[in-house]
Amino acid sequence: MLALGHIDGVTQLTVAEQRRVVADVHTRLVREGVHTSRLAALSSSAVKATTRDLVYLGNVVDLNRRDPLLAAQLLNIAAAEGHRGAQYGVLMLALQHGLFDLPNDDMVAMVRGFAEDPAVPVAPTATYALASILYEGRLVPRDLEGAYAWYCKAAEAGVDAALLNAAAMQLVGEGTPKDVAAALQALEKAALEPRNSMDAQLRLGDLFLNGQPNVPLEANAAASLKWYQLAADQGSPRALFNIGMVYLFGDDSQKAGSGSSVKKDTERGRIALETAANRGFGRAQFNLGKMYVEGKVLPKDVEKARAYLQLAAQSNPAAAELLATLPPPPPKRGDDCCIL
Repeated sequence: MLALGHIDGVTQLTVAEQRRVVADVHTRLVREGVHTSRLAALSSSAVKATTRDLVYLGNVVDLNRRDPLLAAQLLNIAAAEGHRGAQYGVLMLALQHGLFDLPNDDMVAMVRGFAEDPAVPVAPTATYALASILYEGRLVPRDLEGAYAWYCKAAEAGVDAALLNAAAMQLVGEGTPKDVAAALQALEKAALEPRNSMDAQLRLGDLFLNGQPNVPLEANAAASLKWYQLAADQGSPRALFNIGMVYLFGDDSQKAGSGSSVKKDTERGRIALETAANRGFGRAQFNLGKMYVEGKVLPKDVEKARAYLQLAAQSNPAAAELLATLPPPPPKRGDDCCIL
């Protein structure tokens, strides 16, 4: 169990205090637009929140980025009752937000304890967290071999991000002997059924799109399209964006007939890019706007350019600057006045 007294500002609450906190949190979340029947059931001051309720509520507070200290306080109630998932949640909040005053080695030992306990549901997540700590050199000296080993363990437990990181290390020989073929094989296995990992599909598409000189891995546009299409089939707008860019510009750098080149297909590329843009992908919105302004890749169309740049400008200053260079839109019908 965690040493609860070491968590700054996190204290044990009485039953009455629990009810008050739960009611206050419920009121705040509902006011901010978070509505669930479970939260509604917890709002009654006559109800004592169960351990599972408190874990649920703490996670809701954390995921909505409302108040990490309050989330830790709620989880800490359940942690004190022996709920291992809650204990891990408190630990992660404490690490992320500086709520601990324990030595670094002790904190890493706590993470390791969760990672090494197969009976704990959060063990795969803890395994990934431990690998990241070792890889980045946070809290303890950097340990690439240890990081690779823990990433592999987390990947075996189904953590996609761990698989990608382990493969990235294997591609360049970080913490493990360099083995390009094995790294690609691991990514491909994850990208295909039954795992069907979108992250692995995107990673493979990225690797083959431009090649990796430091690996080395030659560019292969046809291979990149294969993996991007699998990710697009699962709804990835980034995959659609890359598919569109490949078809709009083609791949003239690779030898025709090699099986790795892709012929330019403007219509197919436009459809893919517009689909990504309509799903809110900012890079697709900006690139479409720019292309419609320039009139080189796509026919010049100021109104289409304006529409896409207005969408992109919400988060992209470059789109806002380009939008400002366009002529004002024509007046709407009925806006003109007639002088008699």
